[in-house]
Amino acid sequence: MTECVIETPRGSLPVFVAVPDSEEFGPGPYPGVVVLHDITGAGEDLRSHVERVAGYGFVAVGPNLFANGRPITCIARAMRDLVRRRGPVLADVLSVADWLSSRADCSGKTGVVGFCLGGGFALLAASQGFDAAAPFYGQIPLGQGRALQDACPIVASFGKLDPTLPAAGYRLRKTLEKAGITHDIKTYSGVGHSFANKIDLGVATPLLRVTGFGYDENTANHAWGRVRTFFEEHLARGESD
Repeated sequence: MTECVIETPRGSLPVFVAVPDSEEFGPGPYPGVVVLHDITGAGEDLRSHVERVAGYGFVAVGPNLFANGRPITCIARAMRDLVRRRGPVLADVLSVADWLSSRADCSGKTGVVGFCLGGGFALLAASQGFDAAAPFYGQIPLGQGRALQDACPIVASFGKLDPTLPAAGYRLRKTLEKAGITHDIKTYSGVGHSFANKIDLGVATPLLRVTGFGYDENTANHAWGRVRTFFEEHLARGESD
């Protein structure tokens, strides 16, 4: 795992980068995956996801989407971009994808994984040149399903107890079926929002778990297994078409 700064049209953007073990996966080049953090920002949880993705045989990069401003301002900007389906945060995501695909160790095939807020951007980016997308409990605003008409294949995971996204998996499945987009959508019983994120919010953590938030290792591992299989199929080595 390394940390570096890449240049985007908006300025400098800090990122975490991890590459596959060449002894396990060969010399490369490898497919690439952009990993988008949740609303809590680019911390240890993002680092762990980047390392996991590299452990699957992909060059992984996790940008800090909240780097250019105060956290609350960055969150508000990101939410606004989701509603508008455009803006500086989405532009940063696409700039990171361009940087990743231009690396000598990347095959040119790229996927995107996102959690919560990042899951929404993973869906928005699915029609912006990626070869596969994996949103975890993310959605685009209601009534904007047209944004997915030209989407890449999507593997999505939701929690049935998530109070913030009722029936989101069902709606996404119907949208993708109507558009003829290859997909794997699963809503897990017994878990809620953030089931794949290890985030310690101190004394608030037990309360959040009761209200439908919190990490669940077994569910997270199952969902990641689906993502890995899906990405291995749709990001097979070779230059992107």
